[in-house]
Amino acid sequence: MKIKKLAKIPITTRLVNIFLPLNYPQSVSGNYHKFAGWLFVNNTCGAFLSVLSTSSLLSALGMIGHEKNLLSGPLNWIIRDGLGQFGGVAFVGFYAKKFDIHMKKLRFYSVVGMQLATFLELLTPFFPWMFLIVGSAANIVKNISMLASSATRAAINITFCKEGNLGDVTAKSGSQNTLAGLIGTGAAISYLFTNPSFINLVYMSLPFSFVAMYTNYKSNLYVNSNILCLQKLELWLKSQLSVEEINNEEKFILPFQSKCFSNLTINSKNPLHLLYLSDYKPLENQKYFFIVELGHKFLWFEKNATFKDELTAFLNIYYYSLNHSIEKSRELVKENFDSIYCKLMQQNWDMNIHHFHKTENFIEIESERQ
Repeated sequence: MKIKKLAKIPITTRLVNIFLPLNYPQSVSGNYHKFAGWLFVNNTCGAFLSVLSTSSLLSALGMIGHEKNLLSGPLNWIIRDGLGQFGGVAFVGFYAKKFDIHMKKLRFYSVVGMQLATFLELLTPFFPWMFLIVGSAANIVKNISMLASSATRAAINITFCKEGNLGDVTAKSGSQNTLAGLIGTGAAISYLFTNPSFINLVYMSLPFSFVAMYTNYKSNLYVNSNILCLQKLELWLKSQLSVEEINNEEKFILPFQSKCFSNLTINSKNPLHLLYLSDYKPLENQKYFFIVELGHKFLWFEKNATFKDELTAFLNIYYYSLNHSIEKSRELVKENFDSIYCKLMQQNWDMNIHHFHKTENFIEIESERQ
């Protein structure tokens, strides 16, 4: 048997494979190149601004070194870093459950926070005696923004994978970010060689900050997640549009004004609220408890509630918002659940994972079923 000589991989293909997932574009969803393009510009602006803000911080630190009555420059820097890291850890502890549910919103807010932090850092040379306060505040916001951005990016990368290639997509995201960082850093260093004044650094940062926020917003428009949350469920129930169309309708800058799931508390552990359950009689095999008291909706799930149970519960609430009758809403759910479930499956919505809520206060109730 003769073995033919293996074909050489062209240099251009090797270069492409450094920055794009293997088997691109077949290995990723159709919007990947648009998302990556906008993100590349965003990261380039971010690197440019980072160099300018670091230059300002170091200049302010140098001014502190001449003041004998202030903490030393290195000590100020260490305290600033420590406070920033503490703020980031506290943020993750509070918002950990929301990175998947509100990934677009938190990702956009993260770039807004980063611009605010950069602006504060650029101001430090004007108030060197306030370096510790201003610098620490900026670093806290920056750490929070960086953690929010990286956490939501992990969730976003999953939406582009088509061949179980999350590791490859993540790695290529890192290489794209590195290239953007090199370009932005190089541009900023070239600008600093012109010896601009501190006020000119502030002026120069403004258009780059605007572009960073705009490109972040544009890249979010190409993220299509097929995991249902309450906002997407409400939009779908009103229109039954496709996954891509619902994602285009999703609000992530301003709060979504829900007409169905407003005034709703899920899995409340307030003893006063739990008293409402004393006279509740759920249906047979029902794993949720839906009650309306004084115009406010309360919903509890049993610990072994499945996706179907939770979808049924929220459909019950949706229909209740239309007719204000629990009995009527139960009938409508019973009539329409199977067709709704099948239509969601046909449109390739994920029927195993949902982001309806992230509460853990499940209940166990022994009661007579109807």
